[in-house]
Amino acid sequence: MAPSLTKSFRPCRIIWDSIKIDTKKKTFTFTTEFGHTIISKLQNSVSVNQSMEYPGHPEYVVNFGFKPIKVDNEKNVTNFKEMKNILKKRNMIENEDKFDDVMIGFVYAQPEDPMNHTWMLQFRVNGQVVGTLNSLQIDTKNCPLKTFAWHENNIWHLRFFVERKDIKMLEEYEPNKVRLVGKGIKTIITSTSEDIPKEYEKLRMRCNVKDNLWIIEFLDKKNNTIKDFIMKNIKINSPTYGEALFDHDKPWVSSYSIHKEIQDIQILDDLMVIQGVIPNQ
Repeated sequence: MAPSLTKSFRPCRIIWDSIKIDTKKKTFTFTTEFGHTIISKLQNSVSVNQSMEYPGHPEYVVNFGFKPIKVDNEKNVTNFKEMKNILKKRNMIENEDKFDDVMIGFVYAQPEDPMNHTWMLQFRVNGQVVGTLNSLQIDTKNCPLKTFAWHENNIWHLRFFVERKDIKMLEEYEPNKVRLVGKGIKTIITSTSEDIPKEYEKLRMRCNVKDNLWIIEFLDKKNNTIKDFIMKNIKINSPTYGEALFDHDKPWVSSYSIHKEIQDIQILDDLMVIQGVIPNQ
């Protein structure tokens, strides 16, 4: 299953070298950047909406789509392994994609919903979602994350989010695994609070949506908790990795960061600030 996106956000964008249209046969021939020619037949239908009428005519509904018929190879065809290497380095976000920020969340839906128990990125403009990406894994790298909370339907909703200006690219580094890549790590703190454990393998961040709280656990190599903290907010720019652990089909969702990729951690009132290691320092 490839990452599923709505609106203008699409995975693995392919560049077309040419498009030919045969109006008699109702076929479209697309030649791709990888040397494949795809012949598709136009399928369309016209129906009448009997519940809607305009002055002088009813409302017509037109649907059309493309049904692939044949794929041919040109002389210089890119092999599949090289195609995957090219696509995984390609930015899934284009310059014309307009949004203010991206929220990272996890989908709880009906069991029959194909998006159930997948990670999601929600692209927003003025607080409104304009596009959604679903994937089995969402990580971040060199990306400053902050937390965002709102109260709706008698429950708190907690998310990590990153602003558009801090995003360099969105890449599908492995099939159905995507990574938000930022423009670089900046220094936000220069020392570590005394309460932070000296030795730990990773820290795990999970939210308590009932009480509007974040729980940060410092774990050893066996994932045993060494120490935990309860915070209202988190600010982090070290790499993060999405994690969903299942207990009898019930997911326990969290994100985590690895100790070796963390430089400093500060506790400032109800905020925990996690500083990633800055390259070449």
